[in-house]
Amino acid sequence: MNEYDDIAESLNIAGDRIRPAIKSRLSQMLYNEGLNHLREKTAFRTGRTRWAWRLYVEDDLPDTGDINVVNDMPWSEWYNDGHNLNPPGVAKRFVPGYWSGDNFVYDPSAKTGMMLKQRFIKGAKVVESFEKFIKTRWDKAAEKGLDDALSEVK
Repeated sequence: MNEYDDIAESLNIAGDRIRPAIKSRLSQMLYNEGLNHLREKTAFRTGRTRWAWRLYVEDDLPDTGDINVVNDMPWSEWYNDGHNLNPPGVAKRFVPGYWSGDNFVYDPSAKTGMMLKQRFIKGAKVVESFEKFIKTRWDKAAEKGLDDALSEVK
């Protein structure tokens, strides 16, 4: 074994020690930043939908696995993808309630309300925005994760 083989072997040993730290650091950074991004992009008056976002990371890193974005609130899919105001085939419908400032309050016992004409409400595309965000953050996170991991090993 020559001098270069010794150096190469040392680098391999160091790499085996550093790799899990980098992987863990990057996963945690992307997870936290990704959740914050999803929550900031969710514009609901109440926090239930905003705080219902969950990320499930397979194999820790986006380049070796998938990040599954989940929000189990029933209307989150409508919010993200868009929806029709009325069921298919219904041109218009009456919704009982009243206005309180700029907000409509649904009240099934109200004698007043509003008439909804059929139209499509565009989705907010929060999940797609998250995917773009993660792609742009990947390089920065990898660089920061490497720097942090290397400082922990020293």
